Amino acid sequence: MSTVATNEKLLDETNELLTCVGISAKRISSLTELSRVASSMFVAVYESLFRVHLEEINRNPRTKEEYAANSQKVINELSLQIDINLKHISGHDIANGDLRSISSLLKIFAQIWRTTSSAGSTVGQGGSASLSVCLHLI
Repeated sequence: MSTVATNEKLLDETNELLTCVGISAKRISSLTELSRVASSMFVAVYESLFRVHLEEINRNPRTKEEYAANSQKVINELSLQIDINLKHISGHDIANGDLRSISSLLKIFAQIWRTTSSAGSTVGQGGSASLSVCLHLI
């Protein structure tokens, strides 16, 4: 698969996951934009998917360090939720727009959504998401 196709697939999967977990934001249209918003996006995805309000999240981050701390909090909480070591993904890498790390975390969230939605759990029911769009992730 070409780099362009891979990049488009990453953007499509990101936008599909956002829709499926009930986050009705404007579509992320470029890798630059995805890199810029990834930290805050993953906080929103985690909170929407698990129906929780994460403590100790800086709701108005301004520095890379604050974005990295928020990302790391999501990674740590996710690791506890799914009982899998996620040390290969760091908050620093997410905040710095590392596409490999962003893609890895995105795939984990998509798998959680698939698992919970196919099991009929309320965790995976994402509000107004289109069933056909969300079934694509399954």
